Amino acid sequence: MQLKTKLLVYITVPIALAVCISSYMTYRTHSAAMRHIIEKDIKATSFFVAENINLTISDIKNSFRVAAKSEIIKESLENTGQREHERVVSFFEAIKHVMPTITDVFLLDETGNIRASLNSHDYGNNYGDRTYFRQAIAGETAIVGPLVSRVTQKECVYIAVPVGNERNKGVLVASVELDSISVLCFNHDITSSRIDIFLLDNTAHILMAKESTKDGKHPDSIKLDDHTLSDGTPQGYATYAFNGKTYTGFYKKIKNLNWYVLIAMDDTQINKTVLSSTKNSFLLTLLAILIGLLIGSILIYNVMKALYKIIEYARRISNGQLEATLDVYGQGELGVLANTLRSMARIVKQDQDRLNRLVEERTDQLRLSQERLLKESALLKTILNTVPDLIFYKDMNGIYKGCNKAFGAFIGKSEQEIIGKDDVELFQLSGNAAQKFIEDDLQVMRGKLDTLIREEEVLYPDGKRIYLETIKTLYYSEDNAPFGMVGISRNIQLRKETEKAYAEAIQRAHEASKAKSEFVARISHEIRTPLNAIIGMNYLLKQSCTDPVQESYLRKMELSAKNLLSIINDVLDFSKIESGKLEIEKNTLSIEKLVRDVVSINEPKAKAANESFETHIDPGIPDVLIGDTLRISQIMLNLVSNAVKFSHHGTIKIEVLCERVHGENVTLLFSVRDQGIGMSQQQLDKLFIPFTQADGSTTRKYGGTGLGLSICKMLVELMHGEIWAVTEEGVGSTFFFRLQLEKKDAATPAAQHPETKQSAPVEALPASSLKGKTVLLAEDNEINQEIAIAILNSFGLEVELAENGLEAVQKIQTNQYALVLMDIQMPIMDGYQATRLIRKDNRFNALPIIAMTANAMNTDRAESLKAGMNEHIGKPFDPEALKRLLGKWCR
Repeated sequence: MQLKTKLLVYITVPIALAVCISSYMTYRTHSAAMRHIIEKDIKATSFFVAENINLTISDIKNSFRVAAKSEIIKESLENTGQREHERVVSFFEAIKHVMPTITDVFLLDETGNIRASLNSHDYGNNYGDRTYFRQAIAGETAIVGPLVSRVTQKECVYIAVPVGNERNKGVLVASVELDSISVLCFNHDITSSRIDIFLLDNTAHILMAKESTKDGKHPDSIKLDDHTLSDGTPQGYATYAFNGKTYTGFYKKIKNLNWYVLIAMDDTQINKTVLSSTKNSFLLTLLAILIGLLIGSILIYNVMKALYKIIEYARRISNGQLEATLDVYGQGELGVLANTLRSMARIVKQDQDRLNRLVEERTDQLRLSQERLLKESALLKTILNTVPDLIFYKDMNGIYKGCNKAFGAFIGKSEQEIIGKDDVELFQLSGNAAQKFIEDDLQVMRGKLDTLIREEEVLYPDGKRIYLETIKTLYYSEDNAPFGMVGISRNIQLRKETEKAYAEAIQRAHEASKAKSEFVARISHEIRTPLNAIIGMNYLLKQSCTDPVQESYLRKMELSAKNLLSIINDVLDFSKIESGKLEIEKNTLSIEKLVRDVVSINEPKAKAANESFETHIDPGIPDVLIGDTLRISQIMLNLVSNAVKFSHHGTIKIEVLCERVHGENVTLLFSVRDQGIGMSQQQLDKLFIPFTQADGSTTRKYGGTGLGLSICKMLVELMHGEIWAVTEEGVGSTFFFRLQLEKKDAATPAAQHPETKQSAPVEALPASSLKGKTVLLAEDNEINQEIAIAILNSFGLEVELAENGLEAVQKIQTNQYALVLMDIQMPIMDGYQATRLIRKDNRFNALPIIAMTANAMNTDRAESLKAGMNEHIGKPFDPEALKRLLGKWCR
């Protein structure tokens, strides 16, 4: 079959088939739509007719209700005169004129006799037996019918309304003949000659009918399929059969009459109407098919003529005849195709020339790339073989694809012997090493780890054991798919040895630090003991000295001893912080009191240097906070004493600001500003470095260990704060530190140690009340014994001596004491053991025991309280502080 015939068949047959199917579907759709339109028209007509009748009856009913209330009607019931009769008849005529549908209007008295009527033939009749009269005289509006009129002998509908009052009752009645109602049903403006209209009662009996049939015959009643009207159904579709025909209709209830309007049409007539409307569609479809065949044939001929030329041109082009011509032109598809082929031939020729050039260029580039790749591969291979690390790479199946010389030397094989093998083949003599390598590879290849790093000890072929660090990771192809795995193993034996040496050095450093801390603690104890004697003897001499010169010597001796004690305390604090033994405590503190105490301590020195203090406490700071009172005071004392020391005049300003309140925490900013010598940037850079000061001259001029500010920095950092300084040489310095403290309500009170048995402190006694009381002094050092006894005697106390802990326990069993001063380090039994033995006896639970020792570490104080002592005072002690302590605890 030729292409021309094929095209004709392929084009026209589908078109004809599509048109036929479309026409059939259109017919089906149009038929259904036409039937639906007819049914809707029937339904709308039934609604219109029913509503028209219903409105007419409603108008009459409502108008008569209004008329019943008129004075004319009432007077006609009360008076039977000629004048009243004429007035009411005129009133009836006016009603009929307004509502011409009404046939007759009459007024009945309470017995049913005619009182007035439009129709003179009504007079003399009694309607008391009529249903509408009985309902209306009972006070209801009645609509009854159809009933045969006694005057006209025609079927009428009666609308009756009650009139009058309890004394004079009556009924106003309007009658409407069925012929008048038929005018409402069969109005030619609203009905079609093709439809039947029936007025039915609720038993489907036909009251009136308008038929489309020429013979005018209709059934007496209509049997509605699957429907009954007696159940009160207000509307619905219905079918019925008559004279061998089937009718489809829609009924609608007339509310006021309890009748129904049925609009129906013969199904044959419906089908004719539908068929008539679709006949033209079939004719148009057939004409469209014929015209389509004709036009298709003409188009196919023209297309085939041009197509044959294009095919011949394409054949010549495919044979390489790029100079061939094509005389097909136009704006249509074939013209575009011809232009495209001509352009294609031209482009093919250009591309052929360009391709020849590109092939030559690409060949040259490929040759150069291969040469470069060979050089790069050789360079990479040289680099890999030069690297001392073991380098290998595998495919995703764990087969070795290559390695460097170091890896080959490690396992004792050449690269060619390694390529193509897996770990089982290469390491079959190495126990479970192969399985371990495979498990590591799988973790990387299966994506569990991006990169695996493993440190392991391996055995070289020469028997030497070394540590290797192996890194395994995937490498990818150009499309980003995993292509294999590369591994690099590095000899980390030196690093391992270095780490071991470092760990040993750290351990030695820890041991050295511990030994240093123990040495500092011991030397502190040994220094404090003779220093206690110096301060104590100095105090006793001052009590009896009357020579001003000697008193000056003693004052200077006391000052020097206290300076020495301050240095010892700094060294001890630094040692404790450095060794991590200093713990930050939590207790209640008042910022205002803390600042006041710091000023009070430094005020004598400041006055001597012609300096004054200015303080500012932010009013937003809570009255009571939780923090380490001792350490915050220590920081403030150090900064303020430095400000006094390095200033010669002016004002020292102490300020505490509330920076932030967040939850149960309060952030405070402390600052101490002086007008002293200031510092340079170089001096500021090393300000907080231990054992250093601004410069050597400062050390000689002002003294000090260089530990004060470094201790301040350490203490601030222990409390998770920060400290810094702002200074200008020759103008002055300002030191800042920031701390976060807790509100009192948020803090948990420090729990006392469960083993601590402390008696409750009493009110401090005045110094005079100490006289005559006996205290027990447990002290093994003769000089300390002499000093302590002399000082205690100066307070008016009687003193008994125990030279060791055991002797103290024994004396307490037999004597009564107001208080016990207990040294810690004593022969036979130390102070801790003695206190525990004393506290085991319930008789001495309330006996105050105060540790008086040269052990000044925080742990020593905590251990004293844990053993059951009430207080701790370090040596050398301030006699006045001891007096206050005795006044607090003496019984």
